[in-house]
Amino acid sequence: MFLENIKNIVDTFNGYYGSGKYFVLLLIALIYLFMVEKEKDKKAFFIWYPCLTLFIILNPLFNKIVDPLLNDKVYNRLYWIIPIGIIIAYAAVKIVKSNSEKYGKIIVFIAISTIIIFSGNFIYTKANYIRTDNLYKIPDEYVEVANILRKIEMESEKKAMVSTNLVPYIRLIAPSVRMAYPRMSSGYKDYPIVGFYEAGDVKVLTNLCKEKDVNIIVYDRNILLTISPTYFGYEYYTSTTNYDIYVLK
Repeated sequence: MFLENIKNIVDTFNGYYGSGKYFVLLLIALIYLFMVEKEKDKKAFFIWYPCLTLFIILNPLFNKIVDPLLNDKVYNRLYWIIPIGIIIAYAAVKIVKSNSEKYGKIIVFIAISTIIIFSGNFIYTKANYIRTDNLYKIPDEYVEVANILRKIEMESEKKAMVSTNLVPYIRLIAPSVRMAYPRMSSGYKDYPIVGFYEAGDVKVLTNLCKEKDVNIIVYDRNILLTISPTYFGYEYYTSTTNYDIYVLK
């Protein structure tokens, strides 16, 4: 009866669990605080609240109740309400303070800090971040594309078909330009128009775009097109390094 809900819980917990090191630190912190913390209000926040929260989130019955409202892309965010960083930090401070010797406190502090540091991964890498020179702190070409769309002169309302990676940035920089498909928490796989765009099926895509009153198409040059959009009423407007922009006149 709850097999699907259990699977949802396992999948989302695996995403939250990660490598497991910080979750282990959380469990150690909870056990330690359970043994040494005397104040009831702090015990309620640092022990009973996270334990009760985990019990509710990991409960198949709760998942079944909220499943119609929250899909697996949103359910994992429930884990964010557990103050894992605060709990680990508070336990670490208690451990350091429990040492009466000055040098002992320094050694314990260094040891705990080292454990916490090496339990995670350094995220400021080239794989995660791209150097930019614009105030938006997003890839420069995305800003360039958004500014081009913003400056296109049209009598009617501008509506654009763009790649999924461009959507959030155009919404940020050029909010007056409507998108051919809305943002979905589950991703864009349910939109047929996205599939035809990524497949380079220009004929079907342009027909769908006209039905949706889309008067701008921004094509990623990495996509091999079946034919040029100019054969279906869209005129070439301009290009950036990786994108070609077509306008319906």
